[in-house]
Amino acid sequence: MQAAGNIDLKANRWGVLGIIMMGTFMAILDTSIVNVALPHMMSSFGVTRDKIEWVSTGFLLTSAVVMPLVGWLTGRMSYKALYLGCLAIFTVASGLCAVAWSYESLIFARILQALGGGAIQPIGMAIIAELFEPHERGRALGIWGTGIMLGPALGPTLGGYLTDAFGWRTIFSVNLPFGVFTLLAGMVIMRPLQAHTRKRPFDFIGYAFLATALIAGLTGLSNGQDKGWHSNYIHICEALTVIGTVMFVAIELTVAHPLLDLKLLLIRNYTLAIVLAVFRAVGLFGSVFLFPIFLQNLMGYTPVHAGLWMIPNAIAVGVMMPFAGRLADRYSPALLTGLGSAMVVISLVLFG
Repeated sequence: MQAAGNIDLKANRWGVLGIIMMGTFMAILDTSIVNVALPHMMSSFGVTRDKIEWVSTGFLLTSAVVMPLVGWLTGRMSYKALYLGCLAIFTVASGLCAVAWSYESLIFARILQALGGGAIQPIGMAIIAELFEPHERGRALGIWGTGIMLGPALGPTLGGYLTDAFGWRTIFSVNLPFGVFTLLAGMVIMRPLQAHTRKRPFDFIGYAFLATALIAGLTGLSNGQDKGWHSNYIHICEALTVIGTVMFVAIELTVAHPLLDLKLLLIRNYTLAIVLAVFRAVGLFGSVFLFPIFLQNLMGYTPVHAGLWMIPNAIAVGVMMPFAGRLADRYSPALLTGLGSAMVVISLVLFG
């Protein structure tokens, strides 16, 4: 019965891919769309820059903590229920962000938004792996990746226009019609699909130490310049990060059902892909976050004009992602990855 259901869903896999891409785009978009609106939020709630940074930092921290839960949840729920449930949480939380009546309520709504949004991306990737055969997977991931890459690129542009024209609250309320449409389409098009993994106990202790390391590490990196890199606050974050990481590794190597199978790191290409993804994300998302702030605060650009500077990047990404997916099905990943990484490095050096 389950195999028949999987075949039925695979017959409609391209429609499902569109739904996944829309949800992923909205979730990723919200990591960057708020950047150009932060000065306006500061004025609305009368808070300092240190506090308003938690609109972005709180979202990223929560997303990082939620992602490791996805693998465990997929063994207990269908992909459809899990994906649409997370999308519903994200959509409702977007509405709460739009009507936030205080700084504290905005931070709470952003954390709730990240609980749903942080899980959408890994669930989407897992669904694609289940639906598409290996010879189609590169093309499918290329199309899906368009949503991932367009989100950070278009976020500042869209956020700048909405903030200037209608106010900063519209950067959240714009998610509502798209979220409702995607939910309705998902209910109609998607079919229940179970992961090919058996249920297993959850590693609560390992997860607690991993969450501690992630939260402390990202908090320290986010506040180091303001608090002082040699302050007690940062030293405590560093200590918690080290303790959490060491304990997490020790537990994962000894428990019967680890949250993360560290033996996967012995696979050379897997480890290299993770390392490359980390450095790529630092360069890409770091520049996307800082560029509009630089243009507004130091160059005197309006939010709309700052956002327009991101348009060429968005167009290039939109054109290349599906094309790159097709190339990945035909040519060596090492060749394509090396060429793409070199181009990213050259572009960042030229920006510098």
